[in-house]
Amino acid sequence: MAGTLATIAESVCRELLAATLSRSFEAVRLYVPTAGLEELSAVRVTVRPAGLELAPETRTAARKTVVVELGVQERLGDVRDDEQATDDHVALVEEIADLMRSAAVAPDLHARWLATEVVALAGMEDLERLRVMTSVLRLTYRTVG
Repeated sequence: MAGTLATIAESVCRELLAATLSRSFEAVRLYVPTAGLEELSAVRVTVRPAGLELAPETRTAARKTVVVELGVQERLGDVRDDEQATDDHVALVEEIADLMRSAAVAPDLHARWLATEVVALAGMEDLERLRVMTSVLRLTYRTVG
């Protein structure tokens, strides 16, 4: 049986794959995100279990705060289209953030969404050197049990 962190990350990945957003993408769950340039011809969302905090809730129950990070990556085309391509990428990141706020993630664990933070909107070095746009969202969920 998978632990809480893996279960929630897998549920996030399933929710992403089932969603219909303005742009299509592939979503995978990995502990170590490693995508080559050839894999970034389409938008790729990597779901990475990132952290777990345990705290007492009652004398017999623990509160688990789970952090899952989403890396949204794509390779941009012609440099002349950078502004529009960047706007499209940022819009998709925002759509994903909105989706995950209301998604039924790990209902068997009664996971409750707490927060979404966009911690990196674009990796400038990869954008300039490799033409790869990368954004990172940090999702936080809580379970009690």
